[in-house]
Amino acid sequence: MTERDALIALNGIEELSNRRILRLREVFGSAAAVWRASEAELRSRGGLSSAAAIALKAFSWEKFLENEYNVINNNTIIITTCDDIYPEQLREISDAPVVLYVYGAGIADLGPAIGIVGSRQASVYGRNTAAKMASRLAEHGVSVVSGLARGIDTAAHEGCLRAAGRTVAVLGCGLGVNYPRENADLRDRIAEGGAVVSEFPWHTPPRPYHFPRRNRIVSGLSAGVIVVEAAAKSGALITADFALEQGRDVYAVPAMIDHPNAAGTHSLIRQGAQLITSADDVLDDLGVATPGRDPRGQARRNAASPAGLTEAEGLLFKHISDQPVHIDDLVRSARIDLPAATGLLLSMEIKNLITQLPGKRFKR
Repeated sequence: MTERDALIALNGIEELSNRRILRLREVFGSAAAVWRASEAELRSRGGLSSAAAIALKAFSWEKFLENEYNVINNNTIIITTCDDIYPEQLREISDAPVVLYVYGAGIADLGPAIGIVGSRQASVYGRNTAAKMASRLAEHGVSVVSGLARGIDTAAHEGCLRAAGRTVAVLGCGLGVNYPRENADLRDRIAEGGAVVSEFPWHTPPRPYHFPRRNRIVSGLSAGVIVVEAAAKSGALITADFALEQGRDVYAVPAMIDHPNAAGTHSLIRQGAQLITSADDVLDDLGVATPGRDPRGQARRNAASPAGLTEAEGLLFKHISDQPVHIDDLVRSARIDLPAATGLLLSMEIKNLITQLPGKRFKR
């Protein structure tokens, strides 16, 4: 059994989460070695429950691999973290999917990409805003990543395609399942120049807990995520949380204050997400020049993590610009506690990367 096949087969065991597969691979040295381990070793060394260990040893991996490879055609590939064409930006995240099924032109070289997410029950305003932003990004060579769901996701994909852009749809089911049914045609149009992606085996049906999992892939493939209309408990907020954990930028579009989908986006803005009213705000951060605007964002991005910064310092440094900012605002935007922020700021001040001003304000 090759390492690649071992990963694909492990990914087919429903009792194993992606994180568990990564942990097993680390403990046993390789995915292939996991298959050679005894049931007792899987429990004692691998930390599996008895049910999970039994499920792994009883799994018909040869039949599973045969079935998965039989459904692959010229327009679909399976890639794993063993493969060179696995997207590097996704490989960076802590819970990178060990297997991806890809339908379409591929995702190896997306270039700059931005995720656009939001409510399934979006207003006309929300759908129009998502479509316009996606079109604007596409016009400037930025790929758009979303989830093919109803509402904002669909509008973002459509807007990108209208501008002849490249868009990627990340599913919460296997590629062999047509969901949602009304987006079957959209799915094929996305695949013509972009890709439809899933970490789930071919015939996996959509399940509620799949969608939060897929959200980390949406943000993982992106340099930042735009949230357009989200209720207080919207799945789009989960994507925003993943983006922050992954060191991605989070943008929020202000909604109509009396709309049910205003609560989530406005909460993000209060917590430090960047309020945007145009895709040009995002293009600035990506360093993409647009008529009448300077791509100042690239300079900020290049300066975001100077040599010598720890990972924690780098994440906080991104929230400091040449404009003074109060420590309380930094705590909210970076989502860290005050003692941690104080220590990191002192360290960066000692390194002459930032300056403290009166009133506990800081600037580069």
